[in-house]
Amino acid sequence: MAVPQERSRRGLGAIPPRFVFDRKPDLIVTYDIYGEAVLVSPQIRADYDDLRFDSVLRNESGANLPPAWGSRTLHVLVKRNGGCPAARLNQELSAILEPQTQLAGPQQ
Repeated sequence: MAVPQERSRRGLGAIPPRFVFDRKPDLIVTYDIYGEAVLVSPQIRADYDDLRFDSVLRNESGANLPPAWGSRTLHVLVKRNGGCPAARLNQELSAILEPQTQLAGPQQ
């Protein structure tokens, strides 16, 4: 990602796909606005499962709080064959966050 030219807004921080390619993290946790380039990368989509949750904690969802930074989705990208089992993370995170989709393999 050419910073800041490839950002949707110049003042917005973002995760560069090159960082993911170079570091190959087991987990990437990001709001949709910060993961714009990572979330659409075909290579990253092929290597990670995308667990998606509402961006507001379940016990605060009734408070009508605005989404953090205007973001409606918290993404937890889990590297396939990495050190963190996606099904277990999904189970644990679903206890405090409202899932938007169930674990369904590659991002859709």
